[in-house]
Amino acid sequence: MHSSAPLSSVSKIPFLIAAGLFAAAAAYIVRVTATKLDALELICIGACTAAAGACAALPFALAYVQRHTRATPLNAAPVPAPSPVVNPDALAAHVASAVDARLAAALPSFTTKLTEALAALDDKRRAEILLAVAENPSVRAIDSDTIPSAAGKPRLGRGLEGLIRGNTPKPASPAAADQAAA
Repeated sequence: MHSSAPLSSVSKIPFLIAAGLFAAAAAYIVRVTATKLDALELICIGACTAAAGACAALPFALAYVQRHTRATPLNAAPVPAPSPVVNPDALAAHVASAVDARLAAALPSFTTKLTEALAALDDKRRAEILLAVAENPSVRAIDSDTIPSAAGKPRLGRGLEGLIRGNTPKPASPAAADQAAA
């Protein structure tokens, strides 16, 4: 447990008496002053209160320090010997080579994980695109060139057809068109 060296005890009575005197001095300052305290009186009250607390705590702190410096547990780790002086350049080279070795060992697994993560992201992106395409109907062609006419020939675009023929109404049948031309 602890060493067998006797602990010299510090008497707490003088410290507690000093703490009581400081506390009494602070109380006296408060009692003597008028109803409103000045800055100097507040500083004196604070100093007396702080001194009373320090005097009351000091013997306990001394006993704590004395107990822990003289007595050491049996299972305490031995104090390591100071390390010999090492050349900073040699130490830097050793650390750099150790870091390089660790990076070289970890790089293949890192690249494998990175490749797998990128493939998973690419698959996810493709799935999102396919889902968006499946949800939206296909776009119909607006151009009338791709729509076959009744005669089987592709028609010109509506805009071009209007420009070529003008604003004249279309004949009802091809026979009526021949009569209008004659």
